[in-house]
Amino acid sequence: MAYVVQDVAKGKFWAIGMIDSSAKIPDGILQANFNDLGVYDQCVAIVNPNPEMPFTGMHCLVDFKITVPADMTFEVDGSTLSITTLLGSNVVTLTLGHCYPSVCKPSTIQDAYNLLAGRVGSMTNGSYNLEIAIDPTDCHLADRDVLQTSDWLVLMVIAMILFTAALSTTLDIAYFRHELKDRRATMGEQAALSFSVFTNGKKLLNLQQGADSINCLNGLKFFSIGWVVLGHRYRYIAQEPVDNLIKMAPALKQWSKMVIFSAPLSVDTFFMISGLLNMYQFMRTRSKKRSYSPVETIVSYIHRFVRITPSYAMAIAFTSTLLYRMGDGPEWDRMIRPVQNDCKTGWWYNILYINNIGIDNYCMLQSWYLSADMQMFWAAPLLMYPLWRWPIVGYVETFLLLGASVAAPLLVSLHFEIPAPIPVTADGDRKDLIMRVLYLPTWTKFTSYVVGIFLGYLLFKIRDGKIDFKMNKVTNMVLWLGTAGIMLFAVFGGFPCFQLDYDYEKNKFYSAFYIGFYRLFWGIGLFWIILACDNGWGGPVNGILSWEIFGPLGKLTYCIYLIHVGVMLVGVASVRHTIYYSDYFEVHSFLGDMVLCVVVAAAFSLLFEAPLMTLEKLVLSPSKPKKRVVPVNMSSDTEAIIPSAPTENDSVLLKRHVRADTTQL
Repeated sequence: MAYVVQDVAKGKFWAIGMIDSSAKIPDGILQANFNDLGVYDQCVAIVNPNPEMPFTGMHCLVDFKITVPADMTFEVDGSTLSITTLLGSNVVTLTLGHCYPSVCKPSTIQDAYNLLAGRVGSMTNGSYNLEIAIDPTDCHLADRDVLQTSDWLVLMVIAMILFTAALSTTLDIAYFRHELKDRRATMGEQAALSFSVFTNGKKLLNLQQGADSINCLNGLKFFSIGWVVLGHRYRYIAQEPVDNLIKMAPALKQWSKMVIFSAPLSVDTFFMISGLLNMYQFMRTRSKKRSYSPVETIVSYIHRFVRITPSYAMAIAFTSTLLYRMGDGPEWDRMIRPVQNDCKTGWWYNILYINNIGIDNYCMLQSWYLSADMQMFWAAPLLMYPLWRWPIVGYVETFLLLGASVAAPLLVSLHFEIPAPIPVTADGDRKDLIMRVLYLPTWTKFTSYVVGIFLGYLLFKIRDGKIDFKMNKVTNMVLWLGTAGIMLFAVFGGFPCFQLDYDYEKNKFYSAFYIGFYRLFWGIGLFWIILACDNGWGGPVNGILSWEIFGPLGKLTYCIYLIHVGVMLVGVASVRHTIYYSDYFEVHSFLGDMVLCVVVAAAFSLLFEAPLMTLEKLVLSPSKPKKRVVPVNMSSDTEAIIPSAPTENDSVLLKRHVRADTTQL
């Protein structure tokens, strides 16, 4: 560093640039601006022209950890809040981006800083202490690490798929489109065409709705995936270098923010649709084949696993390898490395669909849903079979399961003194506990799936003519008003629980009631919306949800769910400067996220999901040669967020449609 100081005195541009690239004390510390990332790109581009001492610029994040009195308080929007309430501890961390010569070791720099920092405690009689930390992974050079073996393997797989897609598309357009006009395609030709972007693209963009479709589900799926993305966009505020962090506490007092805090309900929408379609397919199969064998259930498990896992595995492989290569920035390693490492070590929990059970650091933030949905699919026959075989027994079991689904989160919230359905605390340990015992487990979230199974049973009976569904306009209006009321409570009823000054001891039974019942209320509301829309009582709601444009968009929900966190992470982790938190900025970012996610999901769908699902169909359910290949598409009304495994006769399924499902938080 002395060499740098000497050249600064001499007016050397490279040395001045190194000082200029380093952060100073940030402005707005009282607004909780604890970050100044320096000038990353300028720093790493610096090259010392002296051949006798060659080095480049090295950008490091330096954490100045200041321990302040635990009773320190702040006035925030009229409320007095302690430092521990705001930050989770009485340690304030200033993160500054500094530029150093690449020949300097981070540990040496850290030791030098701490020699000076040790004097702070003695100067303040121990009231304040300063510790300085530099993680070597937070130091970056212009040159990136070389590709690892795993990176090359994933690149090779992607290259092979791109080559296969190009070849398949060329064959489709130049040869098969004419060759197959007068004869049927063989299984080999169907396999060769499964990767055709042209044919798969036509299927994806097809706006026609099947006669047996539940058309309103496409709109529900797309709006729900949008809600998932919006919720995650706001979630990442806490990880971004915000220069007005103090403004986030008053935001909790805005009723409108409950739309964000209640975003996990979007996942319940997917759970419900998944249960509905699972039961509906089961009833269709039973109407054609009265006998039932447990072997059918095992086959359906295999179908579902094979249908959804390849795309999921590809997303995991990309996250654990090439995601890290998608950008850089001062906070890149802080945000991307943990995500990458969690997938490298815990990918097998995901593939076995058990990563939501007692796992602290699981691969892919959003993947817990896939495991929960798969676990519910495994258990669903225990309710579906009684509903079909012994309806009265099925009704009683449904009632008991709904009671248990309410009691489980209610009792968990009381036992662990949890005030709200999602963590509202800066305490990392407390946050992890709430996620582990309340948010992630399947046994606290199966309410909507059970409601969906019962709705699937009811819809089939109505369509089959076994139940006559009639009512007058007054009854319809009353039911719609009641639905609006309970769904509004599900979204906004938890508002008091999210306040930082919430007195839990006085209101713990309200918290428990809300946590226990809000998913049930949401599920009942969705129950009526779908039932009414499918039977001609939906009015403009059905018109919106059944709009044809939601057909293609609904087919992309699974892929959007798989890739949206990665898309957002690349943007968030590559920031160079602090940002100003505002709702306008977040909504602006969300809209950009949605457009980019749809584009990336469409590419992912055409290259991975659709071809692999077509091959799965050919291998596990071979059918007679067809005159024209109809590739399996990604989402119809047979699935929620993830493709549903077929439970019907294969030929019947092929005639109906050829797709599946997708999903959050």
